[in-house]
Amino acid sequence: MKTQKIEFLVIDKIKQANDAYTFVLKPTNNLPFPYHSGQFITLFLDIEGHGEIQRSYSFSSSPLTDQYPHITVKKIDGGIVSTHLAQNIQIGGLLVGSQPLGKFFDPYSHIEENCTYFMFSAGSGVTPIYSIAQTILEASQSNIYFIYSNKNSDSIIFFNELELLEKKYPNRFFVKHHLSDNSQLNFLDRLESQDIHDYLTSSSKGPLRVYICGPKKYSDVIINETKSINIPKEKIHTESYTAIVHENLSSEFVIHIGDDRPAIPEEVLIKAKIDGELIEIKCSGEDTLLDALLNEGHSPPFSCMAGGCMACMAYVKKGEAWQEEINILTEKGVENGQVLTCQAFPTTHEIEIEYEE
Repeated sequence: MKTQKIEFLVIDKIKQANDAYTFVLKPTNNLPFPYHSGQFITLFLDIEGHGEIQRSYSFSSSPLTDQYPHITVKKIDGGIVSTHLAQNIQIGGLLVGSQPLGKFFDPYSHIEENCTYFMFSAGSGVTPIYSIAQTILEASQSNIYFIYSNKNSDSIIFFNELELLEKKYPNRFFVKHHLSDNSQLNFLDRLESQDIHDYLTSSSKGPLRVYICGPKKYSDVIINETKSINIPKEKIHTESYTAIVHENLSSEFVIHIGDDRPAIPEEVLIKAKIDGELIEIKCSGEDTLLDALLNEGHSPPFSCMAGGCMACMAYVKKGEAWQEEINILTEKGVENGQVLTCQAFPTTHEIEIEYEE
């Protein structure tokens, strides 16, 4: 899948809480830009003194309720790109981005009637969760419990928008704000394991789905609670999944997931099929599959390079690979040979992988 770059005009810039901004993007080619909630876009920015930098941002809009896609960016202290966007990109400015990427949410299979949705997010992890919530509210009659963690009330992104959704869907959309600064009145304290357990057990009637987006430790606590009450794994969706020690075997390939890394080969022959073309390179076993290909000047698909998306996913056809964490992959996907090439290391002298076209 070659990266197709699209130019966007910034037609609105909305100030959110605590140095967060929402940018409304209109393709300058005036063509439709199909995407779905939970996906993200990679921006290609040429910043003086830094060259071209790529950063990925989740859509905060819903294709069912918004004419144009929105992204929401929180300015980070020392962050080159977020500072550039916050300070330098104004209405009328241009941004270059990718086609939509990501498989966090599937509108064709995840939207159910008479389902209870639990949506957990922390900080700027709220962005894709907010997008998904809007789509589910618009497309179904199901209920959503929106549990949002922040340091303090000034950090709450979409505070007003969430209040409006509560008023629009008073019997279906329930927002719970948890703050680590518990000195503030009218807000709940830091989210703890017991809170999660109570939400999942007392508010659910019938089928449920859980969405999680936040730091790894935050996600781990929620995932552990879902396991304790036996929520099926296929009903849990997260962009920061904890590691599972797991080994999958077939007659052709082995994929190791877990803390114990197999022996590192000194030299590896990588055979990679990219856009239907078979490429062969030799590299050190110290490099990830993605780094090895990039170092040799090839153009495999990738985006976040942090295990948080599926842009760099490939299938291992032969040989062995190791990932410390399963990240956004599922166990079923791993059983079918899926790896995130930005996280996977070759552990045999020869490995064959294939990217989706």
